[in-house]
Amino acid sequence: MGSPGLLGDTSARDYSRKLKLLNAYAETELRLAIASLKLMPGMRLLDAGCGTGEALGWLRAQVAPEDVVVGMDLTAAHAA
Repeated sequence: MGSPGLLGDTSARDYSRKLKLLNAYAETELRLAIASLKLMPGMRLLDAGCGTGEALGWLRAQVAPEDVVVGMDLTAAHAA
């Protein structure tokens, strides 16, 4: 089971599968939200609390080709 992470996450409490399913379900709305940000190529982005990271690619597509997109999450199981 492993020792608890900073937020009490363990392999037994890993809900990354559910988060991935939610992101897939809400993909259209998430992409619309990202489009509304008016991002431009070359911007540097930080997705704090990126979860399992599905939105990172969608964000990167908005700021490519000279982009920097970083995702971070406090839950170790998600970041993995």
